Amino acid sequence: MSVLHRLPLLALVGCVGAVDAPDVQTMPATLDLGAVVVGETAVGELALVNQGSAIARIGAISLAHGPSEGWSLLSTDTTDLFPRATSRIQVAYTPTVEGASLTRLEIRSDDPDHPVLEVPLMAEGVGANDTGNVGEPAIDDDADGYTEADGDCDDGDPTVHPDADEACDGVDRDCSGVVDDLDTDGDGHSPCDLGGDCDDADPAAYPLVVAVAAADAPDGTVGAPYGTVAEALGHLDAVCRTLVLLPGTHTASVSVVDGPLTVRGAGDYVTEVIVTPPTGARGFAVGPDGQLTLERLTVQGARPAKVDGGAVYVEHGSATLNNVRVMDNQSSEDGGAIALEGGSLALSACVLEGNVAGEDGGALAASDAVVTDVGSRWTGNTASNGGASSIRDSDLTVDASTFEDNGADGSGGALRLRGGTVALERATFQGNAAGWRGGALSVEDDTGGTLRNLLVLGNRTDRDGGGLAVTGTPQGLVVANNTLVGNDAASRGGGLFVELDHAEWGDDDDDASVYVGSNIVAWSGGTSGVWSAPDADISVVYTLGYGNAGTDLDLGVGSDAGGNLVGDPLFESFTNDGDPTNDRFTPDPSSPAVDAGPSNGEGPWGYQHWADADGSRNDRGYTGGPGAG
Repeated sequence: MSVLHRLPLLALVGCVGAVDAPDVQTMPATLDLGAVVVGETAVGELALVNQGSAIARIGAISLAHGPSEGWSLLSTDTTDLFPRATSRIQVAYTPTVEGASLTRLEIRSDDPDHPVLEVPLMAEGVGANDTGNVGEPAIDDDADGYTEADGDCDDGDPTVHPDADEACDGVDRDCSGVVDDLDTDGDGHSPCDLGGDCDDADPAAYPLVVAVAAADAPDGTVGAPYGTVAEALGHLDAVCRTLVLLPGTHTASVSVVDGPLTVRGAGDYVTEVIVTPPTGARGFAVGPDGQLTLERLTVQGARPAKVDGGAVYVEHGSATLNNVRVMDNQSSEDGGAIALEGGSLALSACVLEGNVAGEDGGALAASDAVVTDVGSRWTGNTASNGGASSIRDSDLTVDASTFEDNGADGSGGALRLRGGTVALERATFQGNAAGWRGGALSVEDDTGGTLRNLLVLGNRTDRDGGGLAVTGTPQGLVVANNTLVGNDAASRGGGLFVELDHAEWGDDDDDASVYVGSNIVAWSGGTSGVWSAPDADISVVYTLGYGNAGTDLDLGVGSDAGGNLVGDPLFESFTNDGDPTNDRFTPDPSSPAVDAGPSNGEGPWGYQHWADADGSRNDRGYTGGPGAG
C-alpha cells in the first residue's frame, strides 16, 4: 500500500499534533494605571507572551470601547509569536473627568482556548495637585525638556512634545495638531496608512492597493483600489514596487524578472487574503534578476501543467516568504508548492500544508540553491521522495520548525537531503512516514553539516531508519543531541540507521565522515533502536538506547567509538501509552543522560564544544548541548 494513503494508521500521529498549540497571555494579566491627573496622560505597557509550543497567529488588538473613554493604544505588534516569544503593547489613559475608569483590551489570536483574550484596564482620574496645575507652565511635569509654555501639548508623556518624532501609534507626538503626520513628501500617503509609503521622499512613489472589486477611476489608493493584481502591476512605479492586497481571493499569475516586488496582505489573519493562480498556471515565477517578497497572505490552489513549482518557481532569483500560508498546491513534477533551480529562498513563520508533488518535494524542491527556514510548520505534504521537502546540492538552514504528518513513497517522509550542507536545529519531526528509508529524515550523498537538538517522535518507514536514515556518501556530518522516541522501521534502525557506501577514508574516529554523538533513542520498533554499519568512517559515541524492540544499540565493530549506554532516560513525563500529549522529553535530574555526553575537546574537527548553555557537561538528547538554548 502506498505510504501516501497510510498516514492515519501511525500510532502517534493522531495524538502528537495536540502537543503543538499556542497559549497567548499578557503579563501582567490586568493593567492598573492608578491615579491620573485630569488632562494628563499615563502610559502603561503589557507583554504579550506565547507560552505554548506552536506559533501564535496574532490578529486584531483593540480597545473594547475605543479611545472615546480616554483610553488609547500607543503601540501594538501583530507579528506572529514564536513559542516563548514576547511582543509589547502600550496603552495610554487621559482622563477628562474625575472618577474611576474601567475598560478592556481585546487581543484576537488562534489560541484555541482564548481566541479573544480580554485584559482588564483600570485607572482613576483625579484632580490636579499643587505642582501639576494647568496654568503653571514653568513646571515640566514629564521631564521631557518642554513645558506648556513651550508648546508641550500634554506635559504628561515625555515622548510627546514639540519636535518629537512621530510614530504610527495614533498619538499627536509632535504637538502639530495632526495625528501621525508622516507624509513628508506630500503625496497623500503616510507610512501609517493601510497602503503605507515606501520612501516618503518621492511623491510619485507609494504602494498600490488591490481589492477584489475595483473602485470607480482606480488609482491604487485605499479609497480607489485597483480590481486585479495584473492591473496594479501595470501601474507600479520604479521605486515603490509594492502591492497591498485587501481581504478576499485574488486570481493572479505573476512573473518577476527584473528587480524587486513585494506583495503584502492587509487582513488581520493570513487566511483573509488569498492568492490563487488561473487554471493551469503558477502563482509566481521569479527570474534571475527577480526578487519576490510575500507577506501575510495565503497562496493556494495552484495546478500548473507539467512544470516544477506549483505556487512559486525561482530560477536563480530570490524569494522571501514572511508569515505566508502555502497550501493545497500541486505539481506533477518536483515541488508541489515551491521549486528552486539556483537562487535563494527564505521562509519565516510560514505554514506549508497539504501540497502534493508527483515527483520530489511535496511542498518544496530545491537544487543548487540556498534555503533558510525559521519557525515554519510543514504538515500533510506528500511526494515520491521528500514528503515535505527535497533539497539537493544546496545549502539548507532550518531553525525551530515543525514537520508533521508528511509522507513519501520513497525516502524521507518529511525531508530528504542529497548533497550540499545542512544546519538543521531545534526542529520537531512527528508522525511522518516513508516507504523506503528515513521515516522523518533521509540524509544521502555528499551531505555535510549538523543535525542537532531535534525531537523526532512517532515516525515510520517500511525499510530502515524509522526516524533518521543516513546513507550513501555523507561527508563531515554531525548528528548530535537529538531525541528519537517511538519511531518504527520494518527492518533495521527503528530510531536511527547509518550505512555508508564508500570505503574507509581514515583511521581516526574523530575524523569520521559521520559522527553520531549524545543522542537518546528509545521505544523504537523494528529489529533495533540504532543500527550502524561496521565502518571506520562512522563514529557513534555517548548515545543512550532504551526500550527499543530487538537490540537497543546494534553498532558495527568499527563504528562503536565508546561511551554508549543502555538505560532508562527517565524523562520528566513519559507514559509510553502512544499518546505523548502530556509527555515531557527532558531528562529528569537523576537520568543517566544528564551530564553524561561528550566533554569539550572531543569530537570531529570543527565540532568540539559540547557544554550545555549553563556551562555544565553535555546532557544527552535534544535538551542538551550548546544548541539547545
